[in-house]
Amino acid sequence: MLFRSRIVRLQKICKNVAALPDGRIAVGADGGVLILDRQGEPMPLLHAAAGECRVECAASGGLLMALSEGEIIGWSAADFRQVFRFACPGVLAIDGTPDGRSLVIVVEDEARDRTLQIRDVASGDVAVSLPVRSANTFGVSPDGRWLAFDSNNRIRLYDLATKQFASEWDAHGGAIRSLRFSPEGARLVSASADRTLKTWSLPGGNLVGSAVAHRTESRRLAISPDGGRIATGGDDRMLRLWDAQSLQLLWEHPLQFGKAMDLCFTGDSKRLLCLCGPEELLILDGSPADQPPSSAAGVRLKTDN
Repeated sequence: MLFRSRIVRLQKICKNVAALPDGRIAVGADGGVLILDRQGEPMPLLHAAAGECRVECAASGGLLMALSEGEIIGWSAADFRQVFRFACPGVLAIDGTPDGRSLVIVVEDEARDRTLQIRDVASGDVAVSLPVRSANTFGVSPDGRWLAFDSNNRIRLYDLATKQFASEWDAHGGAIRSLRFSPEGARLVSASADRTLKTWSLPGGNLVGSAVAHRTESRRLAISPDGGRIATGGDDRMLRLWDAQSLQLLWEHPLQFGKAMDLCFTGDSKRLLCLCGPEELLILDGSPADQPPSSAAGVRLKTDN
């Protein structure tokens, strides 16, 4: 199994990375949203932010969304035409529903109380507002049915169709750092400060699989769109790739510039993007999903730089 890697030095302090539907890459950074072409070459800055703010970006439902200095901004992911822009003081995180019609955001008020809100893209009106204890990580299932978020060491599952909670369960022995749905929406994957990676069946929240993913906290995870692989990054500065069904370790790679700050796969599942330092983006090319699982020691890395 052979991966080709490339480091892109972005020359800005970066926060997170998102893969656009056409293979281009969006990076949230101090000073704006960076767009890279399919080869990782920088394009003109999409959004310039005043001051040293941090911009979060999330690609969902054909939209590229960003938050910056109490504002939420959305563009068409195809042609970068601005679709919406409105004020939202205290916004901490943002994502969108798969149909592109709603935003999911976490807002913190002056008393540091948090709410998880679902807002209409067209009007900005709040359709659902849920008081939450933490909600450090959340996600919407690909079919738009479920909203999952952390509540201390527990996972809560909210039915977006009925606007009722479907289930809640004890998940980890430490804070939950990342949640992702499988592409078909039947499973939820979680990574935690207790070092573990776990998969859960939905809607009941029954444990399907568990693995000790890192020597220290497991912070970031991503699931390939074809459903075959899970990528994780931990405080131990290791990047690991797992079989999504068995949680067998397929591959691992030490990160030279720092721990994984964010991870995502491109839509064709052939590239893994890892923001692995304040200004470094690691692009891994390869399609191991159709190859038999192998030990981590048997996986090779080819470096272009």
